[in-house]
Amino acid sequence: MVSLISTSTIDCALDGKAPKQEIIDGEVWIWITTRNVLVTIALLANIITLTAVAAQSKISPQIALDAVSTNILLAVLVRNEHILNFLYWITTLPPHTYPLALRRHLANLHHNGGVHMGCAISSLLWYIGYMYFATKDFVNRRIHNKNMSPLIHINLVTCYAFIVLLVTVCLTALPRFRPKHHNSFEKVHRFGGWAAVAVFWVHAGIGSYLSKAPLRLQPNLWLVLIITVLLIYPWLRVRCVDITATRFAMNSTILTFPYENMPAVSTMRFSMSPLVEWHAFATLPDFPSTGQSSIVISEAGDWTSSIITSPPTHLYLRNLPVRNFLLSARMFRTVLLVATGAGIGPVLSYLESISTETLAGQTIRVLWCARNPYGEPWAFARDIIHRVDPAPRILDSRPQRPDIVREARVMMETEKAEACFVVSNRKVTSELVGVVQGDGGAAFGASFDS
Repeated sequence: MVSLISTSTIDCALDGKAPKQEIIDGEVWIWITTRNVLVTIALLANIITLTAVAAQSKISPQIALDAVSTNILLAVLVRNEHILNFLYWITTLPPHTYPLALRRHLANLHHNGGVHMGCAISSLLWYIGYMYFATKDFVNRRIHNKNMSPLIHINLVTCYAFIVLLVTVCLTALPRFRPKHHNSFEKVHRFGGWAAVAVFWVHAGIGSYLSKAPLRLQPNLWLVLIITVLLIYPWLRVRCVDITATRFAMNSTILTFPYENMPAVSTMRFSMSPLVEWHAFATLPDFPSTGQSSIVISEAGDWTSSIITSPPTHLYLRNLPVRNFLLSARMFRTVLLVATGAGIGPVLSYLESISTETLAGQTIRVLWCARNPYGEPWAFARDIIHRVDPAPRILDSRPQRPDIVREARVMMETEKAEACFVVSNRKVTSELVGVVQGDGGAAFGASFDS
């Protein structure tokens, strides 16, 4: 979503260095995140399952294959738009009267990529076990001159092909590789995943043949069938829409497209080449007019740069908006929303969704840093912000970029805010969230794993 929200570049960064303790807290936050905790929980659950099965001496190739399918199914499910929207709906229901600790934990739902990653790694480990059984069976048949059906050869070949695909998908998803080679990661993840599922269908058939059990009684078959349906479903909802581009700054533009009843605080994926890459952006419902939606784009890479310099007349979109992490802001009495550059787009979507009744029971403060934020092109953003926060902190990143972390800390302390939500680039998000959490506060930022 992946984080579940993708915003464009930031126009301001940090000038000075935070005190040593703050940097240490930030570094600790990098490693002890909700995502990493979820990865660990998924791995531990599989280790416990393996230990329990091994204790009963029931480990078999079929059990290993079923475990692989189960983990892959969970990894796919946690990325499904309907599942995510349901989870966001149910986890953001608690009112302000609920314990703060509970609300803080629930607001970390956007780190669900940890479950995706943990299940993917677990499926790899289980498959190594299956590969051991398949290789052992093949070798034993050769040694004892048993029946060597062509299916057994095919099973072994596809077995090793699958492990190569799975390892490649996992390696390209590593934090050190993914940010620098995101396009390569996306292609490997998509096409490697499809190829892996195709290989899995081969295993389902061969596994049934070798076990002498009919396909309809094989759990693995039904699991792979569900996985396949879940992978195909989003592609059935891909639509090509007309785009109107309005450039309002050297490095920013607004793309408007027809869309009725766009849910507030949602993210949609857009593409010029659907099979190659997708980019997620938070949407502005009914903007600039009813029946239309818009996304704010700033220069943050080759794709966004090409969109700004040569606006397309149409784009493909995956027609199922997904709620994003800012929806969790409604669980807190006093909230600080921090945005930089075009990151104000997702914040505006949240601000637009707030009713008069909601605003009466919640205090919202806005800290926004951008290039020339008081210019006429950003008037629409200022209007939306002032409707909710009459005295926002709006900073110009020129000529000297302000210290966003220091500004946020001051506002958190002054307002006694329960939580801080930040929409910025990876560096600023990591530092700000780390420092606020180091101070004992609640802070949330995009997960950058979508």
